[in-house]
Amino acid sequence: ADSFIEHFYKHIMGDDPYLILELDEHSAVAGVMTRLEAYKNVIENSMQKLRRDAERKVGLAN
Repeated sequence: ADSFIEHFYKHIMGDDPYLILELDEHSAVAGVMTRLEAYKNVIENSMQKLRRDAERKVGLAN
């Protein structure tokens, strides 16, 4: 069922960044934190790109 949900979620998200974490009793906090920090970087980079694209569109409109 999880692979179906992941496929469906990927379809919904399209090109937007997303994070799926699988946790169990062996998941280390440090590993989870590393993945969360990496995802935060992905989101920040995505937001910067959106801002640049919006600024270009505004610049072209003027």
